[in-house]
Amino acid sequence: MTSRCSHPADLVATPRLTGLAAHRKGPVVALRQELSSDGTRYVTHLWAAPASGETTRLTHGDHGVKEACPTASGAVWFTSDRPVAGDDEKRTRLWLLPVHGEARVVLDMPEGISRLRLGGDRLFFVSGLYPAARGARDEIARTCEIHDRREDTGASAILYDRSPIRFWDHDLPAAEDALWFLDTAALTSDDDAVTAVRRVGFPAGRLHEFSAAPDGTWVLAETAVLLDGGVERSRLWRVPLPAVPSETDRTAWPDHSLESPAGGGEAELLHDCSLTDQWSPGAVSPDGSRVVLTRHRAWRDGVNMALSLWLLDLHSGEETEVVPWNEHWAQDAEWLDDDSLVCTADHRGRGIVLRVSCPYGGAVRIETAAGGSGQDWTYSTVRVAGGDLVALRASYAHPPELVRWSAAGTGADDGARASSSIGAESSAGAASASGAESERSAEPSAAGASVSGAASSTGAELTAGARTAVWDGPGPLPEPEAAPGLVPDAAVPGRLEEVTTTAEDGTEIRAWLALPDGGDGARHPLLVFVHGGPWGSSNQWSWRWNPWPFVARGYAVLLPDPAISTGYGQVMIERGQQELGGAPFTDVMTLVDASTARADIDPERQALLGGSYGGYMANWVATQTGERFRCIVTHASLWNLDSMTATTDNTVWREALGPQQAATYSPHRFVERIRVPLLVIHGDKDYRVPVSQGLELWADLQRSTTVEGHRFLYYPDEGHWILKPANSRTWYETVLAFLAEHVLGEPWQRPELLG
Repeated sequence: MTSRCSHPADLVATPRLTGLAAHRKGPVVALRQELSSDGTRYVTHLWAAPASGETTRLTHGDHGVKEACPTASGAVWFTSDRPVAGDDEKRTRLWLLPVHGEARVVLDMPEGISRLRLGGDRLFFVSGLYPAARGARDEIARTCEIHDRREDTGASAILYDRSPIRFWDHDLPAAEDALWFLDTAALTSDDDAVTAVRRVGFPAGRLHEFSAAPDGTWVLAETAVLLDGGVERSRLWRVPLPAVPSETDRTAWPDHSLESPAGGGEAELLHDCSLTDQWSPGAVSPDGSRVVLTRHRAWRDGVNMALSLWLLDLHSGEETEVVPWNEHWAQDAEWLDDDSLVCTADHRGRGIVLRVSCPYGGAVRIETAAGGSGQDWTYSTVRVAGGDLVALRASYAHPPELVRWSAAGTGADDGARASSSIGAESSAGAASASGAESERSAEPSAAGASVSGAASSTGAELTAGARTAVWDGPGPLPEPEAAPGLVPDAAVPGRLEEVTTTAEDGTEIRAWLALPDGGDGARHPLLVFVHGGPWGSSNQWSWRWNPWPFVARGYAVLLPDPAISTGYGQVMIERGQQELGGAPFTDVMTLVDASTARADIDPERQALLGGSYGGYMANWVATQTGERFRCIVTHASLWNLDSMTATTDNTVWREALGPQQAATYSPHRFVERIRVPLLVIHGDKDYRVPVSQGLELWADLQRSTTVEGHRFLYYPDEGHWILKPANSRTWYETVLAFLAEHVLGEPWQRPELLG
């Protein structure tokens, strides 16, 4: 049977999981994306994923679901741009799908609704608020008036007073993000839900992340501040909210604003803005006493990015580091109970789920709950659902699937004993009203920076240093089970092997190598896919950079993890962060050489491809390696680091890329060295790596090289990623045709959809 992954048309038409949502009491829904009835776009629908039995589709039609938030009862809040009677304007509204019956629209805000969070009976969400509406007696009505007037007159202008003005693929709207909540306990089927909506007020700043207390009585909010020099940093606030009034007292909330929360107290500044660190709020413990914080050390000239997880005790103000950055960049933490949590991290070309035991007053202990060495899966979106954990997992050999396993099997209560533990590093007063931060070293500890890739005889995790404990239960780690019926069979047309070698500085480096099936002694032409980021890992399935359509045509595809890749400890970041074209480049080439030395790899027919930072690396390789590769494919790529820092939406890159990196490692300075054809790919709506980078590269190729065969694949309606089905198909078909022409020596075949 032919694999769905062999042909671009089949690959882009394959249904795929894009997310999941769960309630601690048990209900789980999966978000599955599929083609619309006319095949021109993707539509996302909800599927119920019970602990036992078959999965069930919950929503239908060509107007899909944006996001979902299950309740304890099994009812599901979700957002959708479904049309409603009497209003044909397309915007995202709030819907409720009851356990029995049809979904109904509950709330329509003039600027749409997103980022749903439940806190007790309060459903928190984000919706736009025009500056001129802030402080009005009825802010929603005033926002609606402004919205309608702009629509009626055709006004689209936006007046900004600070950076940034764009984000990834869209302009920041005239109506600024504001945080609101819906008092769901006040709703009946006949109520106008707008009367039960209130806005959460916090000091000035653009809203980034937020977390809500389990009972909805306070939120933590991260707000952006623009500092001198045009760089953005953030502040972290705790905003108390008044208790929900009784039925007879609801008239005491005559408007929609809680700018000065009566009965709740004033907003408390937990962390002030800092050039060195930013703090983002995460999950709140079930008892509401502690919250996970992510400490993000900003990448700057001479300073390397780092991520670590901390716990903030809201009673004492004490902060405790629980997952240091030297070994794991942990993310997406979820509380198992009041004394332990789970989180995910990249791990040596795979993924790992960590269980962090953090009892009050006790030592922090880290164990492996799933993944790690000895297996090939990467996990994401781990959630607690009743007595289970649910997650998405994927590998390069399998697209994302929803899995479930017992939460009881991840802790010491079930026989997992820690072979080592770390003391609680904490500092009192770090979360005070003044926002004063404790004095800590900004540099990671050298101890425990390396990570072992060995697996025990039971397949459990063995990690160097004293940070991660060993599973010492009866036998292997519990194996998660996949939910049935959510994704079609996706057997790949080939196999995966692992390549390891030693970098110039003695560091062990590795890559995946996707190969055609069979051992007939043939030598396969080699393609090198360099991942983006630069913080990332070639460790799981990608619908946009999928190796299997290439393998189906006889290519071997190398997926390297060079310096700055995640999952190898902070030491791997430090090796390359300050030299974008240094150690990462030599690591890639070393892995290429190691692969080329294999008997099944053709040493002559080779090409290198990359997107985003991988596109930067493709440009750098093109200027540094002469005719080493037969052609280069560069997607959404950085070309001129000087102009990149002035036009990107990301103000941090302005600090990190210039002037030293730009002076040394900007590919545009070496354009005359290019000796092979380039396929340049860029979307006009890309604001992270603006299309001006692609245009400048294209112009330089025409003016300053004598190579024939350069091409420019341009997408007027796409951003950093190519997301529309037909455009994704043309991406694969054009790249395959370009490679066939220059690597295989075949005549150029123009893809059908390009006319």
